[in-house]
Amino acid sequence: MNKHTLSPLFLLLLACAGGLFAQDPDTIGYDFRIRPAECQPGGDRIPVLLLGVYDMANAKPDLFNVQADDVLAPKRQAEIEELVARLAKFQPTKIAVEAPFG
Repeated sequence: MNKHTLSPLFLLLLACAGGLFAQDPDTIGYDFRIRPAECQPGGDRIPVLLLGVYDMANAKPDLFNVQADDVLAPKRQAEIEELVARLAKFQPTKIAVEAPFG
């Protein structure tokens, strides 16, 4: 091999060798996933409700767009009222909402 071939090969091996020292030996093989019973002292589980909806104000910029009927129609308004009633029954203590930045 000539000198021009060895330089990139040496740099590649040097870059790969750095990863050998990157792991903490105490954490090798440790499962970092949190199991539900470990989320709180005593193993109590916290009820979580995830609600996902399509973007009703979407101006069609997404790759996949939902064709939906009028959300102000009486049928949809009744469904929204039922959803709100179920949310109230769940009695959430924390709510996270996706909102525009800024």
